[in-house]
Amino acid sequence: MAAVILKIGNADLSDITEQDGVQINTAPVFGDSFVNVKGQTVRKLLGVSVNISADFELVPQDTAARIVSACSAEKVTIEYLTPLADSAVFERPSVTAVPSFEDSSGVMYWSLSVNASCPLKGDGL
Repeated sequence: MAAVILKIGNADLSDITEQDGVQINTAPVFGDSFVNVKGQTVRKLLGVSVNISADFELVPQDTAARIVSACSAEKVTIEYLTPLADSAVFERPSVTAVPSFEDSSGVMYWSLSVNASCPLKGDGL
């Protein structure tokens, strides 16, 4: 079984993420700087912020519904690969859904964009 590339809640999207765009940005979050007893200016690392954006093109209706449903909670656990496997609790992701076309059997296909932000992953204060 392949590694999880992107899993939102219980929806493992790794099979379609490999073919479509996903971007994961991480950045350190520091507290205020202070001068320690040795006279050195120090900043404490509070944690890491993580932003994920993923684009899924031409996904069938059932897969699109699974993605939107997974993003519907106020807080969502997302597993991701940076290439290190990691996870964090994200604020409710924003989802843009655009209907693309309906095939001859009546299945609607969608283009989706998902953006999720975790302002502070780590121990915090």
